[in-house]
Amino acid sequence: MLKRLLVMLGKSRRGEKRGNPPAKSTWHFSPLKREKKIFSFLSNEQELPSLHLLEKIPLLGQWLRRGKE
Repeated sequence: MLKRLLVMLGKSRRGEKRGNPPAKSTWHFSPLKREKKIFSFLSNEQELPSLHLLEKIPLLGQWLRRGKE
């Protein structure tokens, strides 16, 4: 029985391979670039707004001072 199974498997067609690989890779982004972008967003959020912006929007300055207390 086992010998018959091995013969059948030997005669069976192997699965067809996929065609040629694509000429261009489908990888559109580098994780390192994404990580740098996320890190820059997080660091920008931690920075205080410029004095010019605080002069334009006084309520923002009051809100930031209240958070420090």
